[in-house]
Amino acid sequence: MSEEAFVDVLSRHRFVHHGLVYGMPFPDGCAQAIFRSHFFEHITRGDAECLAVEALRVLEPGGVIRIAVPDLAWLVSEYERGASAPSRRHLRLRRARRVRPPPLLYDEEPHGELLAGAGFADVTRCRFREGRAPDLDVLGNREGSLVMEAARPGAGG
Repeated sequence: MSEEAFVDVLSRHRFVHHGLVYGMPFPDGCAQAIFRSHFFEHITRGDAECLAVEALRVLEPGGVIRIAVPDLAWLVSEYERGASAPSRRHLRLRRARRVRPPPLLYDEEPHGELLAGAGFADVTRCRFREGRAPDLDVLGNREGSLVMEAARPGAGG
C-alpha cells in the first residue's frame, strides 16, 4: 500500500495519543481487537507484561490481541547468511554512549508466554496477514515479523 493510501485509511479512524506507561485510557471490555506492531521490543519485559494485562482488561470477552515484533529466529538466520540490512541493524552492538537500550528481541516461546501469563487464551503464532484480528490487509505491513494472536477468555464460543 502506498503511503498516500495508508494515510487515507488512517484518516478515517480515531486515534488517541497517550503514554501507555499510565495504562490504557479506555473502559473495561470496550474493544473488539487490539493491534500492536513493533512496539513491545522497545519497552522492558515488565512494561510489556503490564500492557498485556491492560489489553486483557480493555478487550471484550472473545476480543483479539495481535502483537508483531521483530522475529529473532529470522533475524539470526539472515545475519548468519550475511544477507539482511534489517538483521544487521537489529543485532549490531550498540555504542556505549547511547542512552536508549537496544531492542528486546523475542522468539515464539517468550512472546507466547507474555500473552498467556497475562491471562489470554488461544495463543497462536500467525502468518503474515493471516489470523483472527480484523483489517489484516491494512495492519499487517511488516513481512518477516513474529506475529502472535490471542483472545480474551469468556466468549460464548
